[in-house]
Amino acid sequence: MKRLVLLFTIFVLILPHIVMAQDDWQTYTTIDDILTFSYPADWELYIDPEEGSISLYNDPTINPEEDNSILDTTLESGQFIMSVAYSGEAENELDQLFGPGLEEQPVEFVSGYMFGYISIAAVISAAFSGNEDAQAPSITSFETREISGMEAGTIRFSFMDEIDSLMTIMLNVESGAFVFIMATAPTGELDEYMDTINEFLNGIEINLE
Repeated sequence: MKRLVLLFTIFVLILPHIVMAQDDWQTYTTIDDILTFSYPADWELYIDPEEGSISLYNDPTINPEEDNSILDTTLESGQFIMSVAYSGEAENELDQLFGPGLEEQPVEFVSGYMFGYISIAAVISAAFSGNEDAQAPSITSFETREISGMEAGTIRFSFMDEIDSLMTIMLNVESGAFVFIMATAPTGELDEYMDTINEFLNGIEINLE
C-alpha cells in the first residue's frame, strides 16, 4: 500500500511538469496535410499568402512581410527568424528552380548547389542596396544526417559579419519530399537557438500518402 501511495505521489508531482513541457510547444500541420512540425508556443507563425512559405519568429515586432528575406541583415540582438518551404513534388520543384538533373545528386551536392545559389543572390541583393562591403557568405560547418526518413544536409554560415544562418535541406525524390529550412540570428547568437532548432528538425513529419 505504501508503495502505491509513493508511486501515486511521484506521478502527481511529475505529471504537471510533463504537461508544462508539452504546453511549451504547439503543433502545426499545413493545409495540404503534407508537413507537420512543432514549435515554441511563444513564437509567432506567418504564412506567406503568395509563396506559401512559413515563417517562425520569436519577436512579435518582426514584420515577416518585410523581414522574410532568405538572408535578413536587419535582425536586432535577441531576434530570431526561421523560414520553412516544402514540396510534395521534389523532382518538379528542383527542376523549376535549378533545372533538370539536380534531383539525381546526393543531398551533399544539392545542399552545396543551393548554398551557392543563395550566396550569389545575397551578394547581388546587398550590392543593389548600396552595401559596398557585400561579400559571399562563408561556410563554417557542414553535416549530413537523417530526419523523418529523409537525407538531410545542414550548412552553417555567416554573412557580412551581421548574421549567422543554418540552412537545412531535407530531400527524398523517390517519395517526393523536399523541405528547406533557414534559421537566422544576429552574429554570435545562433548558438542560443541550436537546441530548439534541432528539436524542431527532429520533430518534422512528412505525409505524402
